[in-house]
Amino acid sequence: MVGFHKTSSSSGYYPKYPVYSFVSAQFDNKPWVKRSLLSKFSRHGLISIGTSPHNTRRLTKACLKATAVSSQITIAQQDLLDYVLPLDLGRKALNNSAMKAVVNEKLALLELMNPIPVPVDSPELDGRWRLLYTDSELVLGVSRPRWFQPVGALYQTIFLDTLEAENAETIKPFGISLENKVWATLTKSPPKKVFLQFRRFQFGPIRFSAPTNARGFLETTFLDHRMRISRDHRKHVFVLVKE
Repeated sequence: MVGFHKTSSSSGYYPKYPVYSFVSAQFDNKPWVKRSLLSKFSRHGLISIGTSPHNTRRLTKACLKATAVSSQITIAQQDLLDYVLPLDLGRKALNNSAMKAVVNEKLALLELMNPIPVPVDSPELDGRWRLLYTDSELVLGVSRPRWFQPVGALYQTIFLDTLEAENAETIKPFGISLENKVWATLTKSPPKKVFLQFRRFQFGPIRFSAPTNARGFLETTFLDHRMRISRDHRKHVFVLVKE
């Protein structure tokens, strides 16, 4: 009987292994579940196991568990979305502690089921994210004059290849549409944290360098192919969906 063997790679998996074919057959329509499960096998040195009856039973059990967790995550995500979408990105909950408490309970449940244990190294982190909810008054701009408060969607784009991030919002002073942006460089601190050094600010057509002390961090506490939950150095929470 073929037993469990460590591979020479601790971070990747390869189609040549029988495990890859086995897992792919189970999750061909859920590529992010497949990637997560294969990554887990790789981290534990199980990617090169054979498909003897004993190992097949173990693989089947792992796949069934992954399927159940995936279903639970989907249900919890929809429950969170149903609650936060009417909150106007969180504005309606800023002064309502009861609403915040409900959101925090739903967030905590998803964070317990986080399927990607090292989000900062996951390709799922890369891309354009749209904000759905935050408790940060600064990001929501509620203390600004009404004409300079953000309207419409707020975005954060993460570029893993260059380790940069871009935040973008739109304001409409006197009906004129202007875009505000912030650019930052990222430094990974696995498993969940990235440090941010802000570099440039843009307010409409005006751009200028950020002060050297403009820095912070984001800790991603939940990540999959469509949703991210992150918390910053001020303990504010952000719920975003992949565009």
